[in-house]
Amino acid sequence: MKIEVYEISAACGADACGPRPDPHLQSFDEDARWLESRGVSVERHDLSRAHESSVADAAVRDRIARRGLECLPIVVVDGRIASCGAYPVRAQLARWAGIED
Repeated sequence: MKIEVYEISAACGADACGPRPDPHLQSFDEDARWLESRGVSVERHDLSRAHESSVADAAVRDRIARRGLECLPIVVVDGRIASCGAYPVRAQLARWAGIED
């Protein structure tokens, strides 16, 4: 099982996010660690460090080309786009990974 997340600014220190970091991103960070602790590979691609045209996944590259960066984050589960435009919650991630929450 492999989950890939294409996003802007995956690494978000306190100063980079401003005085109030996005709570959805903070929750997703915790949920990604939770998945990894259960043996699920979670790979995050920070597109603020690389141009979206350099994305190796053709479906993700096409989605960004058609919808723009507003469709981020894009979550790919075992090679298929599972969601875009919002970070999934733990229950969704657990269902996709086939594990108990």
